[in-house]
Amino acid sequence: MVPQSCTKTNHLPTPELVINSSLYKPNILLDKDYLYQKYTVEGLNLCQLARLTNTCRTTLRDNLIKHGIEIRSKVNQKKLQSHNRYGQHRRKGQTVDKKVEQKTINAIIEMRKSGMSLRSIAKTLDQLKIPTKTQGKKWQYEMVRKILNIFYA
Repeated sequence: MVPQSCTKTNHLPTPELVINSSLYKPNILLDKDYLYQKYTVEGLNLCQLARLTNTCRTTLRDNLIKHGIEIRSKVNQKKLQSHNRYGQHRRKGQTVDKKVEQKTINAIIEMRKSGMSLRSIAKTLDQLKIPTKTQGKKWQYEMVRKILNIFYA
């Protein structure tokens, strides 16, 4: 025998509540103007756009093609990275040099000019407790090499 409380339908959610839930995103986010603004103008990649619209990358890619928006090549994707290089940060949508990190870059260049190896530069930066871009991680010789390749080529 089924309990009487289970047969009542007044406890079931109405369709409007399900549609208006936070999980539901209307397809308006996949219209041509929105996709063009986010993908082309703002430079978001497919992964970032998928998170924003709560869809998968394949669906986004199909919609970009359907609307005639050119898909960026992987080489061009890397130029529009979502994170800033060491020595830079974003302020009001513009990339600006970060003075404290610029001093560190200059010190790295000077240490390299004086003949220090990449590993010894990384060790010195750790000993001086100079923070990395990720705040808290130790300096690695690879980080030093990348900074030197960018600023001291």
